[in-house]
Amino acid sequence: MKNENRCILLCLSLFAGAVFCQAEEYRYRFKGAEVALQPSVRRIVQQEQAAAVETEAAWQPVFELGLSTFVPTDEVIVGFEVATTTEQAEQFLQQFGADQGLVAISHHRKDRFIVTIDKPSGGRAFPVSVALSELDGIEFAEPNFMILPEERNAASSVPLLRPDPAPAPAYALVEAASSLPVWTTLASLDFESGLGGWTSESRGTSPATWFGTSHRSHGGSYSLYCAQSHYPAPGPADNNMSAWLVSPTYNLVPYEEVYIEAWFYTVNQVGGDFPMLSVFDNASSSADARELFVDHTDDMTLDETTQDGWRKVLYRVPPNLLTEQTYFCFSWQSDGNAPREGCYLDDIRLVATTDVDLAPPGNDPYAARQWSHRNTGQIAGLGNDANDLHTPEAWLLVPEVSSSIVLAIVDSGVDLTHPDLNIVAGYEDDGSPGGGPRHEHGTACAGEAGAIRNNGIGVIGTAPGVGIMAVACNDSTASLAKGIDVAVANGAKILSNSWGWNDAYSTDIEDAIDDAIAAGCILLFAAGNGPLTSPNNYHVAFPASLATNRAIICVGGSSPTDEPVGAASSDGQFDWGSSYANNGGPDVCAPTTWSYTTDIQGSGGYNSGSSGIDADYTHDFSGTSSATPKVAGIVALMLTASPSLTPAEVKAILRTTADDIGEPGFDNKTGAGRVNAWRAVSAVLNDQSVQANLVVNNGMVEIGFQGKAYQSFKLSAAPSLGAQQWIDRARLTLDGAGNAWFSEQLPTNDALFYKTAEP
Repeated sequence: MKNENRCILLCLSLFAGAVFCQAEEYRYRFKGAEVALQPSVRRIVQQEQAAAVETEAAWQPVFELGLSTFVPTDEVIVGFEVATTTEQAEQFLQQFGADQGLVAISHHRKDRFIVTIDKPSGGRAFPVSVALSELDGIEFAEPNFMILPEERNAASSVPLLRPDPAPAPAYALVEAASSLPVWTTLASLDFESGLGGWTSESRGTSPATWFGTSHRSHGGSYSLYCAQSHYPAPGPADNNMSAWLVSPTYNLVPYEEVYIEAWFYTVNQVGGDFPMLSVFDNASSSADARELFVDHTDDMTLDETTQDGWRKVLYRVPPNLLTEQTYFCFSWQSDGNAPREGCYLDDIRLVATTDVDLAPPGNDPYAARQWSHRNTGQIAGLGNDANDLHTPEAWLLVPEVSSSIVLAIVDSGVDLTHPDLNIVAGYEDDGSPGGGPRHEHGTACAGEAGAIRNNGIGVIGTAPGVGIMAVACNDSTASLAKGIDVAVANGAKILSNSWGWNDAYSTDIEDAIDDAIAAGCILLFAAGNGPLTSPNNYHVAFPASLATNRAIICVGGSSPTDEPVGAASSDGQFDWGSSYANNGGPDVCAPTTWSYTTDIQGSGGYNSGSSGIDADYTHDFSGTSSATPKVAGIVALMLTASPSLTPAEVKAILRTTADDIGEPGFDNKTGAGRVNAWRAVSAVLNDQSVQANLVVNNGMVEIGFQGKAYQSFKLSAAPSLGAQQWIDRARLTLDGAGNAWFSEQLPTNDALFYKTAEP
């Protein structure tokens, strides 16, 4: 299906004639089992509201599956059980053409064909698929869905690291200076006694105000509640009611980074009923806002990733609003027809730092802000160097990615001329040259994996400068299956796939994945960003859910403090979480939120350039879409160290070398843990990976090590101890044994020791 059909089909799905999509299930077969899809009630209402529009256009049922909206097309994908030519397929299906309304057949991939049907209105592709799948000789038949993404701002227990090192001499330690950003708290409000210097303003046709209540609270005994003053909490918020909670003005000019965080509680969000956080420059018309909206209508307090129903928002003030007269506003607007419980607000904190660009892992302007490489607390002081991917340490082991490794971004296309990307090939889903961007998503994913290091611009990927293959797919299940084929056929070793959905399964895509694994390719898929249509529907997306029984890697998302991302995680992603339920959770997870990465050049991508950040980059790419290409880049480092690794070996190494976070051991929310690039690459480079012993006794440090010819290990000093002198002495001790050891001091008084002798 060509991309130009997208707008036509979307319009057909939203404007109905005399007949409407009913709230019935639509069915097709997947591996002999029946898949039943429930159309979106919200879209049914939209169709009914469009009834007054005089049109003879066909309508289609619309399915909201995770962060994607599915619309059946006029095409059915048919797979034969044996090798079949197009002519043979036409002859076979001709006998059913009249009954099923088959009007055209074209080759798709292998023994699979696209069959076009007449009169596709009303989801007729579903019964046609079922009828064809029941024929002898047909392996499967399924609708070819158009996919409309709706993004959200989305092991083995045997350790590879072996202890038992040999002892070494002890030396005294001295203090060392810190290189971490210093965060200043400009405001901290718990509302235990009034509004804390902020003011409440009624802005709607129904008078409303923010006032203290003990009915609910996040941290203490009180919070603020928004409703009419004569309705104490949980009294109703009437229709057309609005109130603003406005801060004093702040001089933010001295600061390089400023964040504001808050906790809020709302039971339901229907229509226009939701809170909003806004920031203004009092001296100009500049402003920015974040809707605190969660895209489902059930009781939001039932979401198990909240804190007893409370959600956290963390907002970064754009550089253009760091002015002498910046102020903030929390507002609650009630536009619903029926009165309902209003909004609660608690624990507001405003923090700032004068310099966040400390300890950069390269000369790239935004590198120091990429906390996933080296976490110095760049994001509002959250986390430390224990909570990142440890990629700078891995780059010391693999200074340059092999030019023979090609990493495919199977997505919406990539900016093929972006100066921070090493684009080696670009293809359309039919294998023809191309791969340019239909959407900014693919370009952002490419930067996470392979943005070039030390080129004086932009950002750094986890595999700096890796060859990127752009494979542009056209918003359909058939297109995605062909995109995987194209990547494999043109030499991609790693395929990063930041897409997926729930409940609708595709044999066509599953076959393409199996073929890629058989060809020795490493495939990574995003776990997904819940919740879906109900508060606790965090089901792992398809195809990532196939990781439970295949050598593909399902990637979840972690916060700057090593939590699974959710409504109450430290990073303030109140409206989504890393999916984990139903299918065993992710294999591993990786940092996901507040990610600086590449964007379509100019004003056409996520970032128009108006906020003060270079328009060729974006600063807040997130979701498991962000985590997946980061891990794909680390796989490129591993394959540089050992090109013969199999998909199963790569998956096992990532799981066994991950840093265990969340619940002890493997758990459904974080899998084996957050990926550790240094440990993964070390495990590949060494027959026996090396682990150092560090024992501190009365200000003395004892260091021991063991391993093969290519050795590396990281030493971590106690927080109260210094770094540089004991690092120097430790290196001299190791050199005294005749080895060419090198070291690099890392943040938080750590040090990496490594040597470059040939195996």
